[in-house]
Amino acid sequence: MPARPSPRPRPIRAIVLGDLVLDLVLSPDGPLRPGTDVAGRVAFRQGGSAATTARWFARLGLDAVLVTAVADDGLGDGLVAYMESCGVEVHATRVRGSHTGRLGVLVEAGDRSFVADRGAIHRLAPVHLRASWFSGARLLHVPAYSLVGDRIAETAVRAARLASRAGAHISLDLSSAGFLASEGPERILARVAALRPDVILATRQEAMAATSEDGVERLLHLAPLVVVKEGAMGAAAHRRAGGPAVRSSARAARVRDTTGAGDAFDAGFLTALVTGVADLSHPTDRDLLRALGAGHRTAIRELTGRREELDATVRGIPRGRHRRASLGGRPARTDRTDQATADEAPYRAD
Repeated sequence: MPARPSPRPRPIRAIVLGDLVLDLVLSPDGPLRPGTDVAGRVAFRQGGSAATTARWFARLGLDAVLVTAVADDGLGDGLVAYMESCGVEVHATRVRGSHTGRLGVLVEAGDRSFVADRGAIHRLAPVHLRASWFSGARLLHVPAYSLVGDRIAETAVRAARLASRAGAHISLDLSSAGFLASEGPERILARVAALRPDVILATRQEAMAATSEDGVERLLHLAPLVVVKEGAMGAAAHRRAGGPAVRSSARAARVRDTTGAGDAFDAGFLTALVTGVADLSHPTDRDLLRALGAGHRTAIRELTGRREELDATVRGIPRGRHRRASLGGRPARTDRTDQATADEAPYRAD
């Protein structure tokens, strides 16, 4: 009797909590001129640091989950459908009396500036989370955007508790030097500490904005592993356990728009780490070099690949892609039962 083939291992489950928004990307052909026009390109794209990281987790073969909030509107429908078409399981709380988030992105000379209108995500509350979403998770990733605002910050802490109980590791990206400065570094770092992260990722600018210094040593008090991203100069991984930093250079690439590169790096780095290391607190030099290399490769793919544009109706599906298409052949799943109102029940800590 022929032996039965061994079952294929289930993909690692990675959850991301945070924004799913519409990016309105403005790419002028030349310098802006106040009071008149300039030619260029205007594009609609899926945005949100959390959503982009989840999309890349799915592309890299993980069982990717996005926990977010959007308005109960067509734009929210379209963005959720787009994430589903990318193979991401979406748990989207629908918020009445708010709007789905939008981000204005101005791209000039390869760099970008943002105007953020985050909308519904600020109404995502701890009471909306379900413990079942975190069952079997190996990783919870939280961009620091999800720590801006009391309610969403409480939700992130609740998610971290549920994930930890399920045996997951916690990672966090500091996300934005601007928000760190406007919210106050001490407040954000206190919220970071409440998550008890295993890994913190940040650009050099974000690390300095958070700590008013070189940043690494203080961040190592909050997490045993800190990765500092330095753009074209590469990245360095620092361990609380000591030893020299592990550094990796980045491949040069000509790009017009760096939006999403840091989120893609996070997805590549964390995917390599969780698939190759049992304990994220004690990776070897070889583990870190492999993960840093994977992060750089994923960032380059985001920077140099074709940027999918949402169709003119902003329904959320790029031209030519079927609504239920799923990368890797996995059926898309979604949770659309949650309805948030202005008078949500207050969350009581366990």
